[in-house]
Amino acid sequence: MQTGKVKWFDVAKGYGFIIPDDGGRDLFFYHKDVAFKGVLPWTGVLASYVKSEGPDGKGPRALEVKLSVPAAECPLCGGRREG
Repeated sequence: MQTGKVKWFDVAKGYGFIIPDDGGRDLFFYHKDVAFKGVLPWTGVLASYVKSEGPDGKGPRALEVKLSVPAAECPLCGGRREG
């Protein structure tokens, strides 16, 4: 899996982008591709993912996205790290 940080996520539209740690192009992702959906907003949250090419050459896409929220920033985690 690769890692990065959520650049932004639009709750109403159900998609967003991840900035990869390796400095490549931003990756598109859908809400349905996220394993942990408990905490919003997702902007700035660390993410791990599987990189794939989007349909019709529209750029890279993140699949199997797992978010990692530090316990201090996660009101729903009860003092433990989720991801």
